Amino acid sequence: MGSYSSSDDGFYENGIWHSVGYPGSYKNAERAVLQAAISPEDADISGDGAVLDFEPPFADHGWSGGPLFGWVDDQPRVVGIERGEEEEDLLFVTLDDDTVFSGGEHMVNLVKYGYANWPAT
Repeated sequence: MGSYSSSDDGFYENGIWHSVGYPGSYKNAERAVLQAAISPEDADISGDGAVLDFEPPFADHGWSGGPLFGWVDDQPRVVGIERGEEEEDLLFVTLDDDTVFSGGEHMVNLVKYGYANWPAT
């Protein structure tokens, strides 16, 4: 599976994505869980990075590092990596709770670096 990034937030917001992780709340993180056909509520592009917010949150402890992937030009591509949850509080009231993925050109460059420095054996 390759990786892909875009400088267009609409690419992420209008895409149909999937994610897989090993949440601690499901079978003690011994089995993978698939969250299918999801789109971010918001995609923020800043320079070479992208932050993708999904609401309601679906990831649990153990999902961190799980891929966000879909088909780009008929090829499977990872467009983000799960990094946790983000909460916005106002006077001790949670206004927003999202599952957050990081992506963008920074992520693609890390993948390229890995391929170049740790070839498959």
